[in-house]
Amino acid sequence: MRRVNVERLGEDMGPAVSEHPEKLVTEPDRQDLCATCHGYIVKMQVPPTAVVNGFRYPPLPPGLRPLTEVEEHVLALRLPFQQIYGVRGSVINVPTEPDQTVRTVIPLLPEEDQLCVVNIKRKLMHKRAYARSFVDRTKVLERGRYLQSSPLYREHGVSRPGDEVDVAPGENSTPVSVVWDRKAEELSFPGVYLGQPRTFTRPATRYQAMRSEVRRTERRGAAPQCVLYKYNVHVRDQASGHIRHKFKRGAKDVLGRNITREQLLDKEFVSSSQKKGLAMPCLLPNPAEY
Repeated sequence: MRRVNVERLGEDMGPAVSEHPEKLVTEPDRQDLCATCHGYIVKMQVPPTAVVNGFRYPPLPPGLRPLTEVEEHVLALRLPFQQIYGVRGSVINVPTEPDQTVRTVIPLLPEEDQLCVVNIKRKLMHKRAYARSFVDRTKVLERGRYLQSSPLYREHGVSRPGDEVDVAPGENSTPVSVVWDRKAEELSFPGVYLGQPRTFTRPATRYQAMRSEVRRTERRGAAPQCVLYKYNVHVRDQASGHIRHKFKRGAKDVLGRNITREQLLDKEFVSSSQKKGLAMPCLLPNPAEY
């Protein structure tokens, strides 16, 4: 971050501030700019990832409580299964009072208990759950009613009575590749995007949108699970681009035959080639070729 004197922007930038003052200062009393925006501003240009170009989150409605990870999975139309391994730093144990512990551990009466245990599994036959936690039923129903009226949920035909719940709505469904699902982030994290599609006033790539969301002062989309998901999407986009670049230079399949144009346009062929390592992912940090 770089410190900028906002009061002197008019003297330093001239026409850029007089014509577009709202594009440069998005929050009052904020004088910190990232290095990317600072480089454009000193050139008297509006940064490509400015708020006025659509790089902002939809406003949070008043009264909606934040969702936990499992509650967000319950309401999401896409379930991102991913794991984070490793813990940095020390583990701290916080002591609690015995009376407070007893109040939170002893089960409540049925009419007082608003929580239920939810297990998120890849398949019902699996014994181990991907995520497990208590879920506030009233909060989930309240957020579900709000999401039903959102554009993305209406686009997917989500209209379900409040007294019915699907135990395994995604059972036996074919996974969708995030490379071809252009709205995977919005459908996977309804607590961040509120069922609203990302719309920009100028052409923008997925990488520009992800980079902007990580750098924003509003840390809604900077949770570890959300950042890891964005990184995985970016890595797979890179691998897909390397596949096309290799195929355009006369690549051959596993049988030594030339790759045709029809095969390049086939999503299943590109996805299978990415799994077989035909993309030459030497620029990606995870594969052995790196």
